[in-house]
Amino acid sequence: MDGRMDLTNAEMALLSLLAENPLHGYQIESLIEARGMRNWAEIGFSSIYYALNKMEKSGLVESRIQPEEGRPARRVYSLTEVGWQALTSAEYQRLSQPRPYSADFSLALACLPLLPVEKQIEALSERVRSLQTQEQAIQEKWQQDQPGMPAHVNHLFAYSLAQLHAERDWAQGFLNQLQSTSAAQAEEHSQETLK
Repeated sequence: MDGRMDLTNAEMALLSLLAENPLHGYQIESLIEARGMRNWAEIGFSSIYYALNKMEKSGLVESRIQPEEGRPARRVYSLTEVGWQALTSAEYQRLSQPRPYSADFSLALACLPLLPVEKQIEALSERVRSLQTQEQAIQEKWQQDQPGMPAHVNHLFAYSLAQLHAERDWAQGFLNQLQSTSAAQAEEHSQETLK
């Protein structure tokens, strides 16, 4: 295994946390939650241990049992040299090469004519509301946790907000265009029926 292996987003997120410090599962979960990582890394609580075990078998991380007085011993994970190479290679690749965020929405746009205009408007209205809700939630989380947060995490929040804002503006513009076109067609239809 070399540093050029492909990492999933969840694996990369976990390795990035372990690059900061060796951690046990609960500490990893706490950092994921505090940094709002679930907004961009598809990693559920139950998948943390699955991914850690998989990466340990692959040689990306290693673990040791850490006894704690008065508490059960915890398994602490740390990054290996192979893990560091894979992480930095994946970081460079993702930072240098733009990739589409998700093909889901592009596919939906390609299939747009399948829905009647009213349903298109309804779906896009829902998307705009959802984007506003996500934007507000991230903004609140960022303001709440911002003191003492590492600079790169602040940039991550700012980037996420900029993306959501740009997508919301685009979706609202497209929605306005659909609504105008729909209203014009309805007006044209009513004038034709009056003739």
